[in-house]
Amino acid sequence: MESAVEAFYRVYLQLFNDISPLRAHRAAELYVDVLVKQDEIENHPRHSRDQILANPNWDEVKSIFLEFSRTLGLPEAYAEETTNYYRYHGVGDRRYINHCLESDRIFTRRILGSDYWSKILGSLLLIMTECHDKHDSIALEAGVQFATKYFEIILKEKAEWARLALASPRSLPPIGQQ
Repeated sequence: MESAVEAFYRVYLQLFNDISPLRAHRAAELYVDVLVKQDEIENHPRHSRDQILANPNWDEVKSIFLEFSRTLGLPEAYAEETTNYYRYHGVGDRRYINHCLESDRIFTRRILGSDYWSKILGSLLLIMTECHDKHDSIALEAGVQFATKYFEIILKEKAEWARLALASPRSLPPIGQQ
């Protein structure tokens, strides 16, 4: 689990360069905690789909996501949307799609300052989720390619915005609206 924390820590340092390394590390720990907790709920033996959806431990997942949100400066709505994304996805309920798109919109808006890329980035996250669900090498390879494109878009947008800020330090519009 420590390697997962380290990987997310490195990602959060790149995406949220306005937070301290200590906060980025805390966010990584919280995210890994969420992954473990939601996996426990989803994979509970002898629980039906309805029991998984109604499991009171989803409140703990939401609570961890609230702390995660505060740590990264995300709106609290991120916690609700992402908890529902995980809850519905875990039982194969297609409602997860809307929650996934909204969760990602909130996340990437915090990083980029606008919704300019939200439909594309959210769609890539949906594709990555579907690739993950296949549990085979072809889907894994495709998922990695889509994940690479997802982060490439974000990092290129951030770099372009930083370049423009250096060239003209006056007030700039949000990323994606230059």
